[in-house]
Amino acid sequence: MWALCAIIITVTVILAAGYAASRKLETEEIKLAPDAAGIRIVHISDTHFPDCFVSANTLAKTIKELNPDCIVFTGDIADGNATREDISALGSFFNSLSAVCPCYLVIGNHEIGSEELNYFVSLARKSGINVLLNEITFARIKNTDLAFIGLSDGYKYEERTFPSVPELAGRTKILLTHRPEKFDSYIAASETIRPDIVFSGHAHGGLFRIGKSALYAPNQGLFPKYTSGLYEKEGVKMIVSRGLGVSGVDFRCFNKYHIPIVTLP
Repeated sequence: MWALCAIIITVTVILAAGYAASRKLETEEIKLAPDAAGIRIVHISDTHFPDCFVSANTLAKTIKELNPDCIVFTGDIADGNATREDISALGSFFNSLSAVCPCYLVIGNHEIGSEELNYFVSLARKSGINVLLNEITFARIKNTDLAFIGLSDGYKYEERTFPSVPELAGRTKILLTHRPEKFDSYIAASETIRPDIVFSGHAHGGLFRIGKSALYAPNQGLFPKYTSGLYEKEGVKMIVSRGLGVSGVDFRCFNKYHIPIVTLP
């Protein structure tokens, strides 16, 4: 009996400590280029508004202070249960960021499943956000030609998914997608759309973290492989955000909320 009580107390203390340690926001600098003057991309994912860890105003202020040249949103910005009123409140958030630098957004599983999907997309576009629904667009930032490839959640990463595929040669191909667990399929895509860099979210950092390892992530199960930070395979780099919110009960253990800042050549 005493042993069981000791175990329960120990587990409770660990969970409480892990939860307390998680109630912080971490910004992570990931430099893919040694030159500090490279392109700074701020990566935002899984805010699950209106249940984000920080308010939209606070998040916008934080992002601006990171001096981005570009901002990418990789899905579940709005929670699946967000009302039209909740989504309307994001207008000023999007407007304030699109006034700073180019912003690109793809939709995740929560937006796909929302009755307010069309309204969310319309609001984001009216607010100056480039919403990529299985679309490809070009940008030139700091004299570098970039191609942003937006994959909507639930679609395969293959050429026929896109209504049209422009000539991408000579550009850095940046894939924005919600799901990191499909990394191998991104790598295996045709040479035409095979990305140089992938940005994704969805894993929520694995919810419970032990050092750099995670316990569980959606669609990856126990001991997930892709949950946080930089991964590289066969010359393709992928950056996974741990996100800024969780749908439903928001419980994390030793897993801070996360904004990666990626510096490109």
